[in-house]
Amino acid sequence: MGAPPARIKKVALVNGSGFEFHKDAAEKKCDVFLTGDISYHRACELKYKGLFTIDCTHFATEKNFVNCVSDLLNEINNEAKWAINYYPATCLKNPMERI
Repeated sequence: MGAPPARIKKVALVNGSGFEFHKDAAEKKCDVFLTGDISYHRACELKYKGLFTIDCTHFATEKNFVNCVSDLLNEINNEAKWAINYYPATCLKNPMERI
């Protein structure tokens, strides 16, 4: 949404909706705000503010976030010899898509 920057140096990445973090992204002078769920009016607001935004869909960002955190916890468990128990979400299909 909005005009893409000529050069991208800093990206703010928020899984899920994360709209409330757009002010932080702008304050930290991010070139791109990458998130997962922007409504029409919020998209208009971000465009007006000049923050180039990419909506990657809520499910896609949540699914990838779970995988990243799972990988990180596995790494911590292995390196620190900890025993962190966790159970990642198992929603394998986007609930917003047709069956």
